[in-house]
Amino acid sequence: MIEDQELRDLFKIESEEHLQKLDEGLLHLEKFPSDQERLDEVFREAHSMKGAARMLGVDGVEQLSHLLEDRLGQAKRGEASLDSETIDRMYYALDSVRLLVTEAVTGEAASVDVVAVSDILSGTAALPSGKGRPAQSAPPPNVPTPPAALGETKSPETKPQEAPPEPAAAADSPPGAGSSPAAGS
Repeated sequence: MIEDQELRDLFKIESEEHLQKLDEGLLHLEKFPSDQERLDEVFREAHSMKGAARMLGVDGVEQLSHLLEDRLGQAKRGEASLDSETIDRMYYALDSVRLLVTEAVTGEAASVDVVAVSDILSGTAALPSGKGRPAQSAPPPNVPTPPAALGETKSPETKPQEAPPEPAAAADSPPGAGSSPAAGS
């Protein structure tokens, strides 16, 4: 976990932005793999993510971001294609990066095997069945999504906008009777 609270907060915000742009960029590149301008942007996001992680000693994020950057660099140079399988492998790595960012910010163990994810990303190990492609609007499994990121990912689970259910007891008692709303906070 990053010890300094201010650095931890900055890393969280910056990582969320990079991950969002990487997600959007990969989605675009899957549909338009020859879009060199977008490929350059996604490459720079991976590079920036790597640099932020290196500066703060978040080794797993640095390593996986570096591998993503390498794979994107190969595609930029025409040495590799951005086919569906490659994009799925990149998404799998991004899901792992998210878990590692959460670990760096909250201290919760991510249980990510960086070597295994590296092998999957590089193509030397098989992609686990059903993994890689993100759900359309759901976060990766076991990844707590910060409230600020929910709006960015267009998740249908935007809790702040949900109206609280009407309590059944409210109809039987006058307004203001019983416990105050702040009592449960």
